[in-house]
Amino acid sequence: PSRCAHTAVVHKHWMYVFGGRGTRVTSGLSFDRFSLETCMWHPVPLRGFAPGGRFLHTAACHGDTMFIFGGMNDRTECLSELFMCNLITHVWHGL
Repeated sequence: PSRCAHTAVVHKHWMYVFGGRGTRVTSGLSFDRFSLETCMWHPVPLRGFAPGGRFLHTAACHGDTMFIFGGMNDRTECLSELFMCNLITHVWHGL
């Protein structure tokens, strides 16, 4: 999926891409993963308390957890929220 101002982290044989803007999304919630083995995209199911759509945010991966911080929403408001997603279960939590 084409997009810009997103974040991407690599975990095991997947590249996870969160948020951003593009033809398919404005800054609406978008979470996909790309298999580094098959070179195919897959949507990631959302579970738990997931962050709202955003762009220009930051992301980091530590162990089996992806962290998302800040960014901007469609109203160009700066966000200061921190979220974590377990990349095994795909369950989100706000921190």
